[in-house]
Amino acid sequence: GGYCAYAMAYGFIARGSPQQWAIVGERLYVNNNWFAMSLWDKDRQGHIAAADQNWPLIPKLPLTADARPGTSPAE
Repeated sequence: GGYCAYAMAYGFIARGSPQQWAIVGERLYVNNNWFAMSLWDKDRQGHIAAADQNWPLIPKLPLTADARPGTSPAE
């Protein structure tokens, strides 16, 4: 995860911003910036459906030690 939901809907990758997020159906979605978030908001369900279709085709970011649940850089 961690990719921009709007970019993913169009088959691209961009990093998500922790300041641009929404919870829909118990899932967290992040967007790259306020503009991507505003475009994504115009058709959340359509963008989610498109991103779900694209997700298997997108290379995944490696999980780093500071991103794993229960770990921190100090551990």
